[in-house]
Amino acid sequence: MSGVSGAAVQSVIEHPVPTTRIRHYTYAQAAAAGNILLCLPLELRQEIYLHAIRLHQQCKCHKDHGKMIWAADIRAERPCNWLPPICCVSDDMFHEALPVALMEANLVVDKPYTAYNLAFFLAATETHSRIRSLTFGTPASLGPSFAGSQLLTSCFNLRHVTLIFAQSDFVFEEMNRWGGSGRLDKKAFTENHAFRQLLALRHIQRVDLRCPFFSVRGVSEGAYSTFFGIAPWLKKKFSRRGLKVQIVCSNALGWSTTCRR
Repeated sequence: MSGVSGAAVQSVIEHPVPTTRIRHYTYAQAAAAGNILLCLPLELRQEIYLHAIRLHQQCKCHKDHGKMIWAADIRAERPCNWLPPICCVSDDMFHEALPVALMEANLVVDKPYTAYNLAFFLAATETHSRIRSLTFGTPASLGPSFAGSQLLTSCFNLRHVTLIFAQSDFVFEEMNRWGGSGRLDKKAFTENHAFRQLLALRHIQRVDLRCPFFSVRGVSEGAYSTFFGIAPWLKKKFSRRGLKVQIVCSNALGWSTTCRR
């Protein structure tokens, strides 16, 4: 059996292979190809891929980390260590097991340029519809014209999205001696961080909002429990679209709360 190398992944990216590539093998053909698994029906093969991928994830240190794939690693010139081993057995198994692996993964965009890497790879492999979980560790990639916001649109089967913000991402109305609310400028915040694309998702089940703990004049610590009013606003917007979405707010101190309103 020939393994899949970084060069093979590069070939897939540069010359996408349509889904019609998947063949039906007889036992003799599969044995001659060096992989008798290929003679099984595709549905059974996918169950085997799923079992192998989940076992691989469980072998990693932490159950959540085991599902993480960093978009920065999905580059043609890098080794394909981010792939579960079963995806690297042969070209045929790469094409069949990759969609299963992506469905089980939490894809992490931790730098703005990695959103472009991921978007290009998903387009080349025609796997946008397979993505179920995305984490954005850098809000800079979520601007209206950036690849992060485009990912939220193209990965239309997303079930879980995590948005991690820094203190610099929050702009509050100024407090002064005549008063002032000290409230978050919600309109600017949501327009700058792809909330419109987030609200357009039809299968979303959970949204995690995370930020570091910081002190702002005029803003109580209790404001964190609603993510400065964003969580109930977001839940209400989803509810109007007929969606029951779990909104979880958390910060670097380790606490978290679920918005119930």
